[in-house]
Amino acid sequence: MKFDYLKQPNFRDPNKPWISRPVIPVALHYKDKRVKVFALVDSGADISLFHASLGQALGIDVTGGRKMTFFGISEGAGVEVYMHTIDLEVVGDSTSFEMEVGFTDSKGVGAILGQAGFFDHFHIKFERDKERVELTTASLH
Repeated sequence: MKFDYLKQPNFRDPNKPWISRPVIPVALHYKDKRVKVFALVDSGADISLFHASLGQALGIDVTGGRKMTFFGISEGAGVEVYMHTIDLEVVGDSTSFEMEVGFTDSKGVGAILGQAGFFDHFHIKFERDKERVELTTASLH
């Protein structure tokens, strides 16, 4: 599956008002609920993180999950993350898979697909020069 990068506002550089990022459509599933969201494919993220509001929309008791603290997400301070197991589907692919993700109310987190869980299921090819990301299903051992 190939996805064109999504142009998003760039608030860091007034000379470049837009920035292209590898953002793809995914659906989060938990029990009988489903939420669609655009998520950043981030090879620098250890785990997948989503804003707590998405977990709440799925009916998850977010703060009832295993609590962890991560650094490097928000400037300086550690960020509290609550881990839960959900099913994730890349929109356009007919399969979904179970993975552990973190939910946080940090302002710096919307939807991030990190290495553990997501990168285990796909070979991911970033083509920055073409502003495209390609996902190929990986064979799991």
